[in-house]
Amino acid sequence: MNSFNHFWLGAVCEWVWRDIVGLNLDPDKPGYKHFMVRPMPCPEYDFTSAKAAYDSIRGPIGIEWSCQGQ
Repeated sequence: MNSFNHFWLGAVCEWVWRDIVGLNLDPDKPGYKHFMVRPMPCPEYDFTSAKAAYDSIRGPIGIEWSCQGQ
């Protein structure tokens, strides 16, 4: 069994949440008081949709997007 405490695992998770799902914190309002949703679909990887949910300290956040007309 290998440790799951490696930088690359966290980097992949951050990439999925920030770029694919699009959930980004607002640095001026910490604690999910305000957040930004800015997904960056990756056509080179054939990502045409994403769906995720996160239970933040302020309540649940749900994001779902899809590309249409491609």
